[in-house]
Amino acid sequence: MALGVERYCHMALFKVTVVGGGVLIASYGDANANLFGVSLQVGAILGNALRIILLQLVMQQSHVKLSPVASLFYIAPAAVLAFWLPVATIGLPRLLLQGAPIP
Repeated sequence: MALGVERYCHMALFKVTVVGGGVLIASYGDANANLFGVSLQVGAILGNALRIILLQLVMQQSHVKLSPVASLFYIAPAAVLAFWLPVATIGLPRLLLQGAPIP
């Protein structure tokens, strides 16, 4: 919508709202929310949405037609480099301090 990839549709908004409401009802009282965890999850969702939008823009506007496997071949190394810094600064120290194997 904002980047010209999709057009606004009331039905799509309704579907997303129903699914989000269902998830909210199902998880009410079950989860122990943590601000840090929620912010990480929101950041991951926004990062993935940005990746998908940019990939769709490249696939629509480029003169070179890539198959899904070929695009994965080019995008995977960039994704590893992008996610290495958060993993090294947040995840790795906690994993090393935990001591017990992850189930």
